[in-house]
Amino acid sequence: MSADERAKWASIWMSLTPFEMLTQRSGVQAAKGTVVVGGLGLRWFLRKVCERPSVELVIVVERSQELLDWYGTAMCQKHSKVTDVICDDAYNQIGKHGEARYLLDI
Repeated sequence: MSADERAKWASIWMSLTPFEMLTQRSGVQAAKGTVVVGGLGLRWFLRKVCERPSVELVIVVERSQELLDWYGTAMCQKHSKVTDVICDDAYNQIGKHGEARYLLDI
């Protein structure tokens, strides 16, 4: 379903609830050095990871090119620690970025 179709039918396909933020807290706290964030979501997790002083650089992996085209790439550019945005399944990227920490927002 395209973004236009989702807007037309007002279907909810992504959300950010207090419970979701709570469940992502341990991932944010574990972030340090190089971090690969799997899944872009609504940017809350990415923003929190980038705010951590212990994080040096962030690589974002999002499998939806449509999402990256719609708002994802521009959103990632707002964070100076994001060095790369890759369109792929996050699981395909595991082990390809050295000693990075892999954190999922999917």
